Amino acid sequence: MIKFILDAMYYQIFIFNRDKFILENPHERTIQIICGILFLPVIVLTYLLIEENFNYKTPFVFFIIIYILLYKTFCSYYIKGKKGMEIIRSKPLIFNSQKISSFISWMIYPILVVLLYFIITHRHWLKVIQ
Repeated sequence: MIKFILDAMYYQIFIFNRDKFILENPHERTIQIICGILFLPVIVLTYLLIEENFNYKTPFVFFIIIYILLYKTFCSYYIKGKKGMEIIRSKPLIFNSQKISSFISWMIYPILVVLLYFIITHRHWLKVIQ
């Protein structure tokens, strides 16, 4: 399910980039936007898991490494693995609706921010090591 939502999000953002901007490589720009959207939840969860379980304040350089790993992973999957072109050809839509797919693709960031707020305020469940 998450893969399908990511694919639909990739398709919507790619279409937006292709139509709004004249870009040399719209696939790369699409990956940068997706990594930017997913970066906040990943660093917050990583930071909280490390802080809660090991009582260690993670330096910011660690988060740059996380972004690079996200970017390299998506590049290898979407560009080098040619999945980006397959996604563009298959045109995945959430609930078979262009409007719903577009709305969810662009509203995923505010939704994740609200989810992170609740994770931060109720972070006692993140304690893995007792």
